[in-house]
Amino acid sequence: MSRIAVLILLSLAMFSLPVSAADTEAQKKAEDAFDSLYGADVKRVRATRDTADDAALAAKLLAAARAVEAQPEFLAILCTNACELAAADAKGYETAQAVCDLAIEKAPSAAGACQDTIVTMRRRQYDTARGDAKAQACDALIDALAASADTRLRGGDTEGAHARLLKAATLARQTRSQKADAVEAQLKTITARQKSAAEAERLKKQVEADPANAKARDPLVRLLVVDLDSPAEAAKYVDESSDATLKKFVPAAAQSDRPDHGPMGSYDGWPPLTMDVMCRFGAFDKAVNFLRAVEPVTHEGPFAQGHEFLGPDSRGFDPVVRIANRGGQDFNEECGAAFAEVIIRSFFGYRPDLSGAGLPLLAPRTRRGFNGQLRHVPFHGGLYTIRSDAQGIHQEKE
Repeated sequence: MSRIAVLILLSLAMFSLPVSAADTEAQKKAEDAFDSLYGADVKRVRATRDTADDAALAAKLLAAARAVEAQPEFLAILCTNACELAAADAKGYETAQAVCDLAIEKAPSAAGACQDTIVTMRRRQYDTARGDAKAQACDALIDALAASADTRLRGGDTEGAHARLLKAATLARQTRSQKADAVEAQLKTITARQKSAAEAERLKKQVEADPANAKARDPLVRLLVVDLDSPAEAAKYVDESSDATLKKFVPAAAQSDRPDHGPMGSYDGWPPLTMDVMCRFGAFDKAVNFLRAVEPVTHEGPFAQGHEFLGPDSRGFDPVVRIANRGGQDFNEECGAAFAEVIIRSFFGYRPDLSGAGLPLLAPRTRRGFNGQLRHVPFHGGLYTIRSDAQGIHQEKE
C-alpha cells in the first residue's frame, strides 16, 4: 500500500539485503514441498497442448494458496506458478488476476512476477481485441503496467518502475486513452525522483571526498528529507557544521514515533491541505496523482485523525498502513471532509467569494489531469455544473 501525505512515493535508491542461512533453508524447504505436492501435476499440464488443464490446476493452486498461513516462501511459490498457469488459458484470466491480488496482499515477494504475468496476459488481450473491446483492453493493459510499476517502485526498483510507466504512457498517448494524463503525471513524478536520487548520489560522493564540504552536505540533507523522504538517511549527514535548522529538526524527524506527526505516520488532514497548495501552484497533475495514491487507505475505514506505518517493514519500502489507535488518536475524527473540500475548491476550482462577479474558478485554463463533472453547484440563486477536461475547467448554468 502506498504511503500517505508526503510519503506518496517511497525512497527510490536501489537496495539489497543480505540473505541469511535461515532464509535460504526456508526457501529450499518451500521449493521441495511444492515439488512434492504439485511438481508432477505442473509438468503434466505444461506438456499438453490443451491449456484448459493449465487453468484447472491454477484454480487448484489458488485454493491451496488461500489456505496457507505463516508460510510466506511456500505461498510465494504457489502464487507464482498459479498465475503463470492461469494466464496460459483465456478462461483462466480471472483466476490469474485473483492470484495476483492475493500475492500483493499476502506474498509481496511474488507480486512483481505475478504482475508481469498479468501484463503479458493483458497485452495478449489487447493485441487480439477488436472494435469497442479494443479500448477496454487498452485501459486494462495500461492499468496492469501502472500497477506493476507501483510494485517495482515500492521495492526500490526505480528503473523497472520507470520502464513500465513509460510503456503505459506511450500506449495511452498512441490510443488517446483517458488515462493518459494520469499516467503522464506518474511518469513525471518518477522521472523527477530519479533525478533527485542521482543528485543525492553525486552529493554523497562530494561529502565522502571532503567531509568539511558544507556546500554539498546541507543540500544533500535537504534533498534526502524533502525529495527522497529519507530523514533517517539524512540524519547521517548532519554534523556540527550543518545549518542550525537542520541540526535541530532532522535528527528529531528520524527518531520521531508519533503516529500523526512524524516520519512514521501522518495527520489525515495534511494530505488534502498539501494537495490544495500543489493546485495553487499549478501542479494539478501531481495533486491528482497524490489523491489517487491515498485511496487504498480507505479500504480499512474513513479518514481518521491519523494513519501510521506498522509491521516488520515499518521503516522500509513496504509498511502496513493502518488507522492509528495509540497515543490518544481519534478513529472518528473524520478528516475526510478536508478531502471533499480540496476536490471542490481545488480540483474543480470552485472558490466562492463575496464579490459577486461571476462564478469564481481557480486557474480555469489549466487542465487537471482527469475528466469529470461537479454538478448542482449553488451560486447566487442558480445551479451550475463544472466540467474538467483536457482544456481545463468550464462552468455551465443548469
